[in-house]
Amino acid sequence: MKRSHLPQYGHAHCPNCKEEFDLVNSYGTFLEATRHGDTIVYAMCPECHDTFKAAAPDVQKEMSNTCFVNFKLTGVDPDGSVYPRAVSTTLTLALNDYDMVSAIENGHGLSKQQYFDICAGKYDLRSARRLAVYHQHSERSRCQMNVVDLIKSGLKFVSVPYKEKGPKVKGWNLPQNAISTPLGATALIGKNVGIAHAYCTPSPTCSIDVDNYLQAKPWLAKQGIYLDLLLGEANAVVISSGKGNSIKLLYRLPTGIKPLVSKQLLNSDGKMMLEFRCAAQNGTTVQDLIPPSVHPSGTQYRWVGSGTPLDIPIIPANLLQLWLNLLTTRQTCSNSLRQKRRPCNKQFQLINNTPPAESPLRVAVLKLQLTHIKADCERNTWRNIVWAILNTGWSCAIEIAEEWSKSAPEHFEQKAFDDLVRDFSADLANPVTLGTVVFYARKGGWVG
Repeated sequence: MKRSHLPQYGHAHCPNCKEEFDLVNSYGTFLEATRHGDTIVYAMCPECHDTFKAAAPDVQKEMSNTCFVNFKLTGVDPDGSVYPRAVSTTLTLALNDYDMVSAIENGHGLSKQQYFDICAGKYDLRSARRLAVYHQHSERSRCQMNVVDLIKSGLKFVSVPYKEKGPKVKGWNLPQNAISTPLGATALIGKNVGIAHAYCTPSPTCSIDVDNYLQAKPWLAKQGIYLDLLLGEANAVVISSGKGNSIKLLYRLPTGIKPLVSKQLLNSDGKMMLEFRCAAQNGTTVQDLIPPSVHPSGTQYRWVGSGTPLDIPIIPANLLQLWLNLLTTRQTCSNSLRQKRRPCNKQFQLINNTPPAESPLRVAVLKLQLTHIKADCERNTWRNIVWAILNTGWSCAIEIAEEWSKSAPEHFEQKAFDDLVRDFSADLANPVTLGTVVFYARKGGWVG
C-alpha cells in the first residue's frame, strides 16, 4: 500500500483525533498487549495525550476504543493509501533504539515469520537486531539522541510520571531500581525521564541547579565563579525547563570521588537560589529531569548548551571546592530556620594534628588537594606528602598515595614507593600531617 498524509519526515497522525503532529513531541500514551507476545504502543498528539492522562477511567477507555477503531478499522483510504498512525510496538521500538520517529518510519524490518518467532521467544533482542533489515535512516534520525545512547554512555535513569518532577514509587532511589540497560528503557515510554546522578558510571554525575539566576550569578561571582562563563563553555551540558530565571548545568565528579551530598542554598527570603545535586544524606541518589520530559507547567525540557550529554564534562575544580567547603562548614545565620542551608563563605581547615576520621567527603577533599601538587617534586617533599597521607590511617591511604605518585610516571618507581610505605611510622614524635598537604596544595593554587 502507498502512504499518504505525510508531508515531511517524522510526522504521523494521532490515533485518537487523526490530526497530524510531529513525532519528536510524542509520548507513548497507553499500551495494548497482543496475543502473540508483543505490546502495541499508542502515541497520541500532545493535546490528546494530556487529556488522556488527566481524564477519568471511563473517558480513558472511550479514547482508547477510538484509537483501536481508527488504527485497526479505518486506517486505509478508499484509494488504498494508508494513514501513518502514531502507533508502534515495544519490539519495534527496541529495534530502533527506542526512537519513536525511527520506529514508525522504519518499522521492525523483519519478515512476518521472523517477527512472530521473536515474539515467541525463539530469538533474543541481539539476534533480532541481526535479523532486522533497517531502512536507511535520514540524517535527522541518525543524529537524533535518545535514552539508549545515554545509557550506553554510562548514565542511569529513573522513571517519573508524565508532567511530574519526581518519582512516586517507594524505593525509586535505590541502585537496584535504576534503569541501566537498553531493555529497561521501555519503562520510560510515556514518562518523564530523570537522571540518577549517584549511580552513573564511570563516575557519578551531578547538577548545579540555578533556581534564581539573577541572585545566584552575583553570589557565585563573590566566590570567584562566573556563571555566564560556565554556561558558555564549548562543552557545557545545560538543561532548560522553560521556567524563567532558572537553568541547570550537568557535570561528572572526578574519578575516585564518591557521590557528594546535595546542598541547597536559600536567598534572604528563604526561597531556593542555588542547589548542588548528587546524592542524599544516606547515599542514595537524587534525580534531575532531562529532555524530553515535560515540566508540570507544560513546558518541555530542552538541551540548550553547546556540549552533549553523551560526553558530560568534569565539574570545574573551583566549583567542586566550593561544594566541598559548603559541606564541611557549619553555617552561621541569625535566622535559625535558615541556618542549615544559608550560603556561607567559611572554609574547611585542619585545626590540630589529630588525623581526621575517614569519610567520602574527606577523601574527596584530599584527592582534590593532591591535584594541585606535582608528584615530580624533590624527594623530601614527595616523602612528606606520602607520609602525611599514610598518617591519616585511612583504609584507602596507600591507594591514594600511590595514585598520586603515579601521576608523575617518569619519576615513579614501585620499589621506591613500597620502601617508603614500609619505612613509615605513625609513632614519630613530630608526625607529618595533612597540614603539609594543605600547605603544598595552596602553593599550587588550591583555594581552601
